[in-house]
Amino acid sequence: MLKKMLIALGVSFMMVGSANAALKSYDISWIGPNNYSLSGQFTFDDATAGSDVDQTELTSFFIEGFLNGNSLGSYSGPVHTFNFNADTGVLSSNQVWNMTIWGSTATGFGFGSGRYAQGIVQDGEIYQDSRLELAQFGNALTATITPSVVPLPAAAWMFIAGLAALFGGKWRLKRKALVAA
Repeated sequence: MLKKMLIALGVSFMMVGSANAALKSYDISWIGPNNYSLSGQFTFDDATAGSDVDQTELTSFFIEGFLNGNSLGSYSGPVHTFNFNADTGVLSSNQVWNMTIWGSTATGFGFGSGRYAQGIVQDGEIYQDSRLELAQFGNALTATITPSVVPLPAAAWMFIAGLAALFGGKWRLKRKALVAA
């Protein structure tokens, strides 16, 4: 009986893990000049995206900018240009996240990076004192990208609690039977 329950537990964990295995989530961290910074997160489906992930393959996107630790604003939604290499974990220097470009008008917080500079954007315009010249960094986006820690789904915790209750109940019954004998 115990062997069957342990096999069922293992199969359940494999099923729970495989249901979320295709979604990849990464944290973004950017440090600019003059105490500007940005943090955020993006997610994409690894099963359908190739090694080069673009804006059409994002399932979620969020960024928040800071000056001296105080929030300047945040943005969540679609982005105009997003280029991430999932194999190397590197964002290219060409990024347009809620920024006015090619006749479009963006409002609120954003971020932009091109051939020459990168920086925080408000209502489509870059904060000049957040502007980081890319020539200093070999024309690479200076953001740090790290895989997000994905918590165990609530359903898995409920399954574990149920198994614990089941094993606890069986243990009590065995103990009662031993004490009564």
